[in-house]
Amino acid sequence: MNMPYKMNLRIVCVESDIARMIYNILLPEIKTFSSQRAKIGFSIQNNQKQIQFFIEATDVTALRSTINSVLRLIVLIENLHQSLQL
Repeated sequence: MNMPYKMNLRIVCVESDIARMIYNILLPEIKTFSSQRAKIGFSIQNNQKQIQFFIEATDVTALRSTINSVLRLIVLIENLHQSLQL
């Protein structure tokens, strides 16, 4: 299937522990992501402080939807992390 829309999204964390935590929490979600209109992959890079997402989609709507899903999960993880730090 042709996926002409592509985006790389990089999340830069202050600490490598936070990046690793986000990566490990997202790993099962990304592995089980299923869509006929989009693909997603990710890796941890640059001394373990950056998470790089690779998103491909058949159309701009699927691209936007996939990006929003990833960002919502990251915001949820960040909010949980902050509330547990109190």
